[in-house]
Amino acid sequence: MSFSFEFNEDDLNSNEITKNKDLNKNKYLASNNNNQHFTNPLDVPLEPATKKPILHDLQHVLQSLINVRITFEIIHTPKNQIELYRRELFDIKHQIMMEIDDTNDNKELEILMGETNEDLVKNVYEGGLKSWECSIDLVDYLANNSSEITDYKKLIELGCGTALPTEYLFIKHLNLLKKQKDNNHNNSNLSFYLCDYNYEVLRLATVPNLIISWCMLYLSTEELSNLQKFEDATIPIAKDEIFLSKQLLSSFNDFIVNRQVSLKLISGSWCRAFNDLIINDLENELSNDNTTNDCMVLTSETIYQPDTLPLISETLLDLKQKLQKQNNKIEILLAAKDIYFGVGGSILEFQKYIEDRISNDENGLSSCVSSFEVFKCNENFKRSIVAIK
Repeated sequence: MSFSFEFNEDDLNSNEITKNKDLNKNKYLASNNNNQHFTNPLDVPLEPATKKPILHDLQHVLQSLINVRITFEIIHTPKNQIELYRRELFDIKHQIMMEIDDTNDNKELEILMGETNEDLVKNVYEGGLKSWECSIDLVDYLANNSSEITDYKKLIELGCGTALPTEYLFIKHLNLLKKQKDNNHNNSNLSFYLCDYNYEVLRLATVPNLIISWCMLYLSTEELSNLQKFEDATIPIAKDEIFLSKQLLSSFNDFIVNRQVSLKLISGSWCRAFNDLIINDLENELSNDNTTNDCMVLTSETIYQPDTLPLISETLLDLKQKLQKQNNKIEILLAAKDIYFGVGGSILEFQKYIEDRISNDENGLSSCVSSFEVFKCNENFKRSIVAIK
């Protein structure tokens, strides 16, 4: 079976095409040629310095945020003007600085604080504190297809960082669950898997953004004030700040638990063990509830580098193939720039890799992929959304 993205090099200027298209094929060969052997990058042993995948306890994260005052901003998506809440980067850096001691990994903290002028460093930091353009494009895409996304009860965001797409879905689902509760209906099980290479990104950016959205959208001004001042009536209140009192964080946790919403946090590198963490946890959930099994996988700006493009491609294919055995419907949405200048990754390379793997695979990949579609975010911007269904 053959597949096409309906997207070709004519969509790019000739001077935008990287000369080194085959860089990623030197390491991983997706071919049935008898003289070549395909090594799945998921099965390549991690380098010693690479962070191993870990499933974190949300309660531990919330505990670490007690009595932290966070500053946030309101942003709007360019197309649909969707309102989102995001913790200020300077505020994250301030918390990191306050927590530094001799036992910390100072190299990672220096990068997180921006002292090294690097957006990312291999095996150390993958840029999760920054909200990348394509993640905001993905929010607009989700908003344009909002009638469909409510079907999905298991949601995975890979390389989530500030997790703006998840925040949008979190808001949409909580609105729906709130209406169901008002009508005396039980809430269905809903799980978010938030995955980023760095645990500190999950702790300082991902989870706080969800807490902020809950505070601003579901609490009255009086309720929010009372929760912040629960232990100390003299706590100052500001419109762009939230004091995370123990009572406020406990109320947030009670809110999602009572509505059967779970937040799963996974740090570390993509690899076979990473996928197994998600799949095994989902298998356990699916055996304990009778709700719909539909699953959506989101990722933004993760195909920027030819060396790692095979790894994210195999991560997506493996998740789709294995989860489809348990679930009714699996959809993957990948947001990316059409080409990453100076680095080499591109949507065309992603297309070529996926098509080669499907056409040369003997393990049934073609049976779990029925369509590829590419949606241009804006004709003036070389950015797109890829939907694999």
